[in-house]
Amino acid sequence: MNKKLRKKIRIELIKNDTSAAEIARNLGVHRTYINNVIASIVKTQYVREAIAKTINIPIEELWPN
Repeated sequence: MNKKLRKKIRIELIKNDTSAAEIARNLGVHRTYINNVIASIVKTQYVREAIAKTINIPIEELWPN
C-alpha cells in the first residue's frame, strides 16, 4: 500500500471537487471498492482508469506497473 499515492489521489479528488463515493456511483460499485483500488488492495483496470480520468492524471503516472 503506497501512502503517498493514496494521499496524492485524495488531494486531487478534493481539487477536482469530487470524491471516491462519486466515482463509485458513476461506476455502479461501492465506495469502499474505490478506496481499495486507491490503496492498491484491488487492481481493477477500469476503476483505475476512471480515477485517473477524474483527477486528470495519466494512469501510468499513478500506477506505473
